[in-house]
Amino acid sequence: MPWFKVALLGMALGLTAASAQQAEPSPTPLKVDDQPFDIPVMKGQDVYGIKIPTYGPDGKLQMQFAADVARKLDDKTLELEKLTVEVADPKGAVEVTIPKSRFDTETRVLSGNDGAKIKRADFEITGDTVEFHVKSRFSRLGGNVKMIIYSLDSYQDE
Repeated sequence: MPWFKVALLGMALGLTAASAQQAEPSPTPLKVDDQPFDIPVMKGQDVYGIKIPTYGPDGKLQMQFAADVARKLDDKTLELEKLTVEVADPKGAVEVTIPKSRFDTETRVLSGNDGAKIKRADFEITGDTVEFHVKSRFSRLGGNVKMIIYSLDSYQDE
């Protein structure tokens, strides 16, 4: 596959593999409701098997966070272990898995340094680090980034 098709595919997916030396991209946020992100976790207590759905202004499920363990570190930071985020997407559900992550409830940025995987039926991307902007659905993977494309059928007409 020519390099430009891979680059176009990456842009179409809205995913960027970036290193610390590269300039900071400015993702275009989706128009989403800016209501407070309510996390039912008390500071200092672990919550096991937590599921947190997020809904759009139309009432449809946009994402669901599921973690084996969640703990509130302070008023705005949540630590999550064995996290899976299911994201609704017109081309198929996207699943983000992160072994250990931190979520900033004010900026709505999820980050992890212990590996991450972003998967959809037609591709899979893995990396050592991840930054996922929940509001814009913009992801950045760093470190040993690898992408496997299972099918280009959904990108033929684009």
